[in-house]
Amino acid sequence: SSYDRDSKIDSVTGEFIDWDANIDGFEPQYIRKEGDNEVLAEMTGPGAIVRIWSASPRDGKVKIYIDGSEEPIINESFIDYFKPSIPAFDYPELLYETNAKGFNNYVPIPYQKSCKIVAEPGWGQYYHFNYITFSEGTQLEAFNPQLTEEGKNALNDVNTFFAKSMGEYPHENTNLKKETNKLELAANEKKTMFSLNGQGAIATIKAKFNIADSSQIAEIMRKTILEIYWDGEDQPTVWPTWGEFFGTSPGWNEYSTLPMGMTEEWAYSYWYMPYGDGAEIALQNYYDGPVSVTLEIEHEPLEGDIDDYGRFHAKWHRDLDPLEEERWPDWELLKTKGKGRFLGAHLLVWNPKGGSSDSGGPGHFWWGEGDEKFFEDNEQFPSTF
Repeated sequence: SSYDRDSKIDSVTGEFIDWDANIDGFEPQYIRKEGDNEVLAEMTGPGAIVRIWSASPRDGKVKIYIDGSEEPIINESFIDYFKPSIPAFDYPELLYETNAKGFNNYVPIPYQKSCKIVAEPGWGQYYHFNYITFSEGTQLEAFNPQLTEEGKNALNDVNTFFAKSMGEYPHENTNLKKETNKLELAANEKKTMFSLNGQGAIATIKAKFNIADSSQIAEIMRKTILEIYWDGEDQPTVWPTWGEFFGTSPGWNEYSTLPMGMTEEWAYSYWYMPYGDGAEIALQNYYDGPVSVTLEIEHEPLEGDIDDYGRFHAKWHRDLDPLEEERWPDWELLKTKGKGRFLGAHLLVWNPKGGSSDSGGPGHFWWGEGDEKFFEDNEQFPSTF
């Protein structure tokens, strides 16, 4: 990514150096130069690029070299990475510009041994190359910018799903058992919605509030807590506010993504949630009046060794323990132990000074942006920055 390379950690002392550096793309932010060109990313395989992003792509060419080849597999102007410039990029649900003026490309680009991305002058500002590294020995299909017939069909299937079926359960499964429960919760009351026994997995959760006064929806969604307990535990592993669990705040905001979203009627979650010895879903109402909720879940028996499956975790908070002063302006979003996989986060930023550029003065026009840093497995410098 195009993070500010002035941010460093002294390998001997562990001291954070220029940790607040954020020149915002106006100075070089690359790995190294090769002549006049800039090396933006370099990875070893087997792996695959799964997303390319920029806020300001321009006409300078960006070249992707894979598996040590002297000829780039893709050689296009950076702006054309987000257009149907080659057959592999002719899928409008996978390449698009957002309302916030961000450009995204989700077409996977696999490589077997290595990948290097080089940009010529005038390529633009800001970039992410998100990639997956697979275990050693994994064999991947070679990337073909012109696409094989099989590749066309695969990308077309995904494109069609996002265009026509977003919000529907994404897997074929006839074994799911559906249960629905509607509850009335008094102020400060907690009730169990579902109790499941044995070994299984929740595949879908859908919810809706039955509210006469729509002006109260934002406050109710912030003050109603979803609690999920796995395997007879005393404390909930899932403990978010209702709105934040479904990825929206403040209030009810319609949107659709593959794992979750909100329609006019229902909020939905398709995260897969295994359990080995029962599960309990409860709601806690901290609102100062009654709340009426309808919850629908689908679940199935789970085959195989339960130890092969993780447990779904989700927590909401405003703050965790403060970090040492030298790490300013870091804010600790998540601290966790053990083996796991990070799935995502929902972040709401409220700017008390307003958001209009006409207001003037520091802080009056702030996008809520900044660096994200993932320190994995006790590493000294974040592997994702």
